[in-house]
Amino acid sequence: MKWMMCNAMKAELAVSRARETNLDLETTFMEVQWEVAIELGRILAETIGSAIARTDGVKIEKEDDETCVICLKDLEKDEEVRTMGVCGHKFHDHCIFQ
Repeated sequence: MKWMMCNAMKAELAVSRARETNLDLETTFMEVQWEVAIELGRILAETIGSAIARTDGVKIEKEDDETCVICLKDLEKDEEVRTMGVCGHKFHDHCIFQ
């Protein structure tokens, strides 16, 4: 529900900006989405650092059907991944940042 509200607010902002600037709606909507994504990234950047700080870098020693808990792809032997210290869940670096 909140996701739909956020999308509606982005669309409303894009329509308003498109009228003010005489730009096409599609381009303006993409700009609004980009701005929202950047702002969300700033917010997440403040909290993601502490989450990563509680992880350890490990190398997968053998292929034993372990998967990344984020993307659910198999982890390959000799692959560098992160692991949560308490629970032991493993994930790719790039997955946690996405």
